[in-house]
Amino acid sequence: MTDIELKNEGGQIVAYDKDTGNKVAVPVEELTTESAYVGGVTMYVRSTGDDANDGLSADNPKQTINAAIADAPIHGDRTTRLTIDIGSDTISDTATDLVELREASVPFLHIVGATDGSGNPAGVLDASGNKYGVDAWGPMLVTLENVVLKNADNRNLLLRNLVYCKTINCDVIDGGFRNAGVGQNSVLRIDAASKWDITGTTGADNNIELINSMLECEGEIVGTGGGNSVIKAKQESVVLAFSNSLYDANGDNEPCIVVTDSSDLKIGKNTTFQNAYAIARGRRGCTIKTVDYSTVAQNSLTHDIDAPGLSIITDETTSETVTTLPKMSSDPTTFIKAGPANGRLYYNLSTEFPRFYSDTRSEWEELVGGQVVNEGTVTVSAGSSTVVTVDTGPTEPVLPVWSFATEPAAAVDVRHEMRYGGGETRVAFIEQTANASVELTFKIYKVPRSA
Repeated sequence: MTDIELKNEGGQIVAYDKDTGNKVAVPVEELTTESAYVGGVTMYVRSTGDDANDGLSADNPKQTINAAIADAPIHGDRTTRLTIDIGSDTISDTATDLVELREASVPFLHIVGATDGSGNPAGVLDASGNKYGVDAWGPMLVTLENVVLKNADNRNLLLRNLVYCKTINCDVIDGGFRNAGVGQNSVLRIDAASKWDITGTTGADNNIELINSMLECEGEIVGTGGGNSVIKAKQESVVLAFSNSLYDANGDNEPCIVVTDSSDLKIGKNTTFQNAYAIARGRRGCTIKTVDYSTVAQNSLTHDIDAPGLSIITDETTSETVTTLPKMSSDPTTFIKAGPANGRLYYNLSTEFPRFYSDTRSEWEELVGGQVVNEGTVTVSAGSSTVVTVDTGPTEPVLPVWSFATEPAAAVDVRHEMRYGGGETRVAFIEQTANASVELTFKIYKVPRSA
């Protein structure tokens, strides 16, 4: 029997051949757990389980999440949601990463635990001995719900290359180097019931770091881990500190939030900043904007906002002409982030995935499943730039994502720049400090049209 997909059409279950798209008749006796799924697949993981089990019921669970992902009966389907149920158990693994996700694995992953009698998360992802707790390389959507994620040697959460990650009623605790690293046009969304705490770590760099990405926070972020800030956002990142969220440096003499290199911070009403050097520091061309500064609670701070280096501070309630995070005039809840050629990246707070708006086409584009049009490794000399080209026309939106191939010999700042000329779309990688040359691994996507 060929691979099939079952769809609910007007209350009737209809089978389609996944290769041809044609409707097919399927005898009941030929249906298996690998072919008969509607609306996603749930796998069960328990500490007492066995990775030889099929994991399709709580009575026959896997022992590790990586095994559940590898054996999930989704046939590589790029549209099927995979749910991992860990119940009230504590899950660990001896692998390098407690949960390892790559773009070829699953595009939609939901890890969910149970709650205790007070509604607190009861499922535990214990990353002790793992380099990363959750290591996700997109494009993909990852949701953690009712989970305590803790104790990774390096980062509890690492998001790269167009990952949208949501934590719902989660506690993220004591990553060895930081709780989360978010890079390459990824988004981390922290809901109002989630708390990120790194006060039990003393040798960390910060709690959360963003590189060319976005953080949307409604919850609490506590502690620097002995580092230089609670949150650090650099290289055209955006931090949205939603109303009623809280940021606590736990007595370290550092800012709660640092934004650098054309990054932006927007602070909502009734937010709280405490036990810190300052609410925020902006450096090298950043914008720090408050919706209503008079409602921002400041507890045990040395300063309020520090903005050297051509950064701008504005308050919507007191200035008629302000430099703001750009937004669509038709949708004030949609903020624009610096994005690809011939368009912008719009992060709509009501949708799961970031979407791309092509100014030349006046169309929305999904960022998941983009075609790779160039990839490789380049060396960028200190204080110089290296240019690569892609075979696309001037109206084809492209998006570069990149990371360091090797650790730089000194502190460096690298950005990319889109150019067009002579019939070619070009991407320039630029090292700005002149401290050291860098080797970069990159992929350039042609962004597909959405349906």
